[in-house]
Amino acid sequence: MKQQITVEQLNECSKPRKLATWMDKRHYGLLPTIGQMIEFLDENTKHEFHIFRRLVDWKIIYEDLYYGKILGEELCDSLWKAVKEKLET
Repeated sequence: MKQQITVEQLNECSKPRKLATWMDKRHYGLLPTIGQMIEFLDENTKHEFHIFRRLVDWKIIYEDLYYGKILGEELCDSLWKAVKEKLET
């Protein structure tokens, strides 16, 4: 299981400075891990969010946004999509 995003994924972010500031305050490395992305979403959402795992898939639901597993996609990658969406709002 993939544990953190790649440099290429980080380069896709339109507001990397906002993420870097958040990571620096916590003395985290450059590339967020699954746990750090969950922490970021937890701290930066107005409402609670949920990650559901079922037999063959899982879902991330927070605020009005929904991220589901796409065939072959890692949990890390879908969490990154949610974090990028939050950074860009």
